[in-house]
Amino acid sequence: MSTLRRLLGRDAIVTAAGRGYSLALEPLPSLAGAPADPWRFMLSPAVPPPHNLPQALTSFIGRDADIARLLELTRKTRLLTLTGSGGCGKKRLSIELAKALLPCFPGGAWLVELAALSEPSLVAQTVTRHSASEPPRANRPCSS
Repeated sequence: MSTLRRLLGRDAIVTAAGRGYSLALEPLPSLAGAPADPWRFMLSPAVPPPHNLPQALTSFIGRDADIARLLELTRKTRLLTLTGSGGCGKKRLSIELAKALLPCFPGGAWLVELAALSEPSLVAQTVTRHSASEPPRANRPCSS
């Protein structure tokens, strides 16, 4: 419960004495014809979309405001770039954001590592090969 409260906010889940927990969020309006709403991640699908996003070995704390801001930005843009010095957590933040948005992409989402590429001309080929031909794999531990 503490993880859900941390993700959704302290007031999102209430404890009912003798009854357990209750979700206290307002229902989302119909999204027909509306732009994709990144807050739909709160409505988990019966079967999660396929993905190869790595499973974190540690909890993700202290970045709630960053995730909230990034979720807001995803409503306004199709491409979001995270920048910062090496080791500041860009990759981990992007993976957590992708996990939060996963239900918005019923066809799935794939992490494609581009850091090892030395030729820019290989980017399109790598993305296409990785996302189109690779079946979803079980989650693997996050390396960073």
